[in-house]
Amino acid sequence: MAKRLNQAVILPYIRRIKRGYYEVEFMLIEEFPYEKRDHSIIEKYSKLFDVMITESPELWLWTHKRWKLSFEDLTV
Repeated sequence: MAKRLNQAVILPYIRRIKRGYYEVEFMLIEEFPYEKRDHSIIEKYSKLFDVMITESPELWLWTHKRWKLSFEDLTV
């Protein structure tokens, strides 16, 4: 979509400072996506996202807890 609209691709990089306090840094992945080859933007995005998860796995797991099912949910 960014290539089609030729819009910059930005990744929000979230860090937890202390309880209830977070810092957000917007990282520029690609300013001119129309000029890039296929998949280079998504590769860069996934590498940066992997770094975010490695540095703060507790934030990643916490945000996706809602998708986890309990044992009771699995038994019908």
